Amino acid sequence: MAHQPFDEWSTLAAVGALDEIERARFDAHLASGCAICEANLREQTEVAAALPWALPDVPLRPEVRDRLMARVPTERGPGAGRQAPGRPAAAAARPAGARASWQWAGGLLAASLAAALVWNIHDTRGALESERARVAQLEQELTQERAITALVGHTDTQAASLRGVDMAAHAEGWIVWSPSRGQGFVVVHHLPVLPAGQQYQLWVLGAPRWAPAGTFRVDSIGHATLTVQVSHQQPEGFAVTVEPAGPHAIPTGPTVMRGGSPT
Repeated sequence: MAHQPFDEWSTLAAVGALDEIERARFDAHLASGCAICEANLREQTEVAAALPWALPDVPLRPEVRDRLMARVPTERGPGAGRQAPGRPAAAAARPAGARASWQWAGGLLAASLAAALVWNIHDTRGALESERARVAQLEQELTQERAITALVGHTDTQAASLRGVDMAAHAEGWIVWSPSRGQGFVVVHHLPVLPAGQQYQLWVLGAPRWAPAGTFRVDSIGHATLTVQVSHQQPEGFAVTVEPAGPHAIPTGPTVMRGGSPT
């Protein structure tokens, strides 16, 4: 991928595990305005900073504390470079490369932990978004079932089929409505997906003119469901036309579906 290796480097940068050349390239990449890497670096830095708080609270042994305290003035104080009293000569002569290797290994371990946590966060977010989409779908299906149940519950409920014509010859659907309520519910399938700026509009046929009943767009497979207004008590039929986006009082585009007599 063209964005590699900066996705991985954002994790290593969060724990200081990049070498000078890699860090320079990564900083230049950030300076170019990559919002993705800036967000990744910020998030993973927060994760890395929180890692020590996840470790168990274990008391430090006295001998380890003493050794650490003995090294502090030797390596950080004014006497850096001189062997501290009581410090073993082997420890003083330890190669700088060995210390660098341990530092690199520690940074790599922290980076691995941070990456694992970040991926877990990513997976959790993905699962949460999937569940949200599923809940939204179930809510939509429940709303549709309630609308159909409310219409069918009336004694004057009627229904008519819809058939595609011309450019939408394979389309089909149906409408069920209640004249007393003036509402209906429409389901259509296999309508062509329209380009931006266009919409489908349902019309109720009758004198003195066609009455607009609702506008809609279809999904990627040409499916749509919607609640519509049926103003005529005794419709002569129904039609679906292609119209420019926006409200329309009269049809201006081609007819793609027609409905037969009420049944």
